[in-house]
Amino acid sequence: MSKINIDTPQKDEISPAGPTGAERRQQLILVAYQLIAEKGFEGLRTRAVAERVGINHATLHYHFPTKEDLIQGVVDYLIQQFSAPHAVLHPAQASSLELVRAEFSQINQLHQVPEMIIVLDELSLRALRDPAIAKLLNEMDKGWHSYLSELLRSGVRQGAFRVDLDVDLGAMVIMTMIKGIRADVIGKSQPRTERISALLLAQLECWLID
Repeated sequence: MSKINIDTPQKDEISPAGPTGAERRQQLILVAYQLIAEKGFEGLRTRAVAERVGINHATLHYHFPTKEDLIQGVVDYLIQQFSAPHAVLHPAQASSLELVRAEFSQINQLHQVPEMIIVLDELSLRALRDPAIAKLLNEMDKGWHSYLSELLRSGVRQGAFRVDLDVDLGAMVIMTMIKGIRADVIGKSQPRTERISALLLAQLECWLID
């Protein structure tokens, strides 16, 4: 598993200026993210996070009053990571079809960052018995669905997709396909993932266009 480089002093007093509040929050989020990837959700302890960053427990709670606040930070970080490819292919420079393909292309890169899948899986399992985490993940899915629906709607307006396309259903289909591929990444080879992704994408394109 690849490690996240967290460049932080062992103790706050080593650096007179110290990191900014935003930088410290990011350090704490990255450590929490890494601990979940390494030890599972049950291995996430706020004291362990504070120790790894090199601060005391009280300082952690200054930035994140509750463990749930820290988990919210981890979910926000995941959203940023999954959204990164969208910044490369912006709607102003890419066609709707290219943006749909980018969703599938991203899955093929997850073999390089398996911790993203591990953390998301851990959160999903925890959400089954933790309503607060379930709410966070539902909000993440709502944002993704909204993005995809608007993407498909734009494609219909441009004439790239069929005029009778149900964009909300289409967004759900894409999400279901990608989640299915994503669930099959860990322990499988990248060529296998790429073959499955290409086959499903080809079927999806036929449905969107014909």
